[in-house]
Amino acid sequence: MTADRKKGAPAQGTPAPEAPQQQEQTAAPAAAGEQQGASDKKRAAWVRKSPTEKMIEEIKKQEERVGKLKEELKNEERALSKLLEARKILETS
Repeated sequence: MTADRKKGAPAQGTPAPEAPQQQEQTAAPAAAGEQQGASDKKRAAWVRKSPTEKMIEEIKKQEERVGKLKEELKNEERALSKLLEARKILETS
């Protein structure tokens, strides 16, 4: 062994072993979810959406975003008009 090699690192030429810890970590939350869900109703089966359904969903989301942006724009325009009125008053005096 060389002094510059880190602890637990494999020797040169040998492949690094797969990390079983990652598998255990990912399996643990699934097991916890099963335990919690055991007392509840079982979840409905996942149904794949058709391309048409996906597009319709994206269109609805975009419409919602545009609606929110329109509301924000209205609010900003109101604030701007108030500031412009204040500027007119200040410039006249």
